[in-house]
Amino acid sequence: MLPDFLILGAAKSGTTALYEYLMQHPEVFMSTPKEPHYWALGEAPLAFTDPGDGQRIARRAVLERPAYEALFDGARPGQVAGEASVSSLYYERTAARVAAAMPGARLIAMLRQPADRAYSGHQFMTMRGFERLPFPAALAAEPERRAAGWHHMWHYRTMGLYAEQIARFQAHFPAAHMKVIVYDDFVRDPQGTLRDVFEFIGVDPSFRPARVPRPHPSGTPRRRLTAQLVSRPNMVRSTVRKVIPRSMRSGLRSRLLDASVERVPIEPSVRNELTAGFADDIGRLQTLIERDLSAWLTPR
Repeated sequence: MLPDFLILGAAKSGTTALYEYLMQHPEVFMSTPKEPHYWALGEAPLAFTDPGDGQRIARRAVLERPAYEALFDGARPGQVAGEASVSSLYYERTAARVAAAMPGARLIAMLRQPADRAYSGHQFMTMRGFERLPFPAALAAEPERRAAGWHHMWHYRTMGLYAEQIARFQAHFPAAHMKVIVYDDFVRDPQGTLRDVFEFIGVDPSFRPARVPRPHPSGTPRRRLTAQLVSRPNMVRSTVRKVIPRSMRSGLRSRLLDASVERVPIEPSVRNELTAGFADDIGRLQTLIERDLSAWLTPR
């Protein structure tokens, strides 16, 4: 079977927390893995060349339709099924593929202030031991990296150009089938946001999760080995997955990362300059989603 809804992205905008909330709802079935990447990479996978985990993403992506549909075989009668591949929003081919296969799907996009999202993405890649350049230098290197075939998590600036990404889906789906969540709203009122999401996908909106997931921390490694053991695939993580229930793993992972990374805030001047570069796109996005995003443009 195909899923009923998709969390499209964007990366580093709260999609993992939403996924973990939804997993607790008895009327919802979420895929394992969280990110099959089928709609972005399936049938014609990209040959990533980056020095990070691009090859792992391509290798683990669910590339064939039967295997993708099998991810949802565990859904019980009456459950709605979904997945949360953050590549879906970003890659150009996705919207048309989803529309052709699932014209009735419900789509959820989570959007974060793009300069903050870019910096969080850079910290995430730094924490995992892949990114070695400081943030300004990594931004300067981005065009060359993209041209060389580095995967989407390295596209710090470009992933934040949301207007075209949203417009592609709006060209294929009616407004009633699309929900855009602003990250700030999710952080400020997670229960209210969840209630809206539950109503949107057609499940009991009164359900309240017993366990509140914490956002996955990103930052500069204070203890590089610990950060990499917790955040990158390895034998230790594989063993932990076998012996510790999923319900306990997320909290343990967050506590270990909290102890092993240092949150270094973005330099205000860098954020302001980067935000200014997003201004036109933010203006267009406001019109597309009919939402005032002027707070995103406020200098720090």
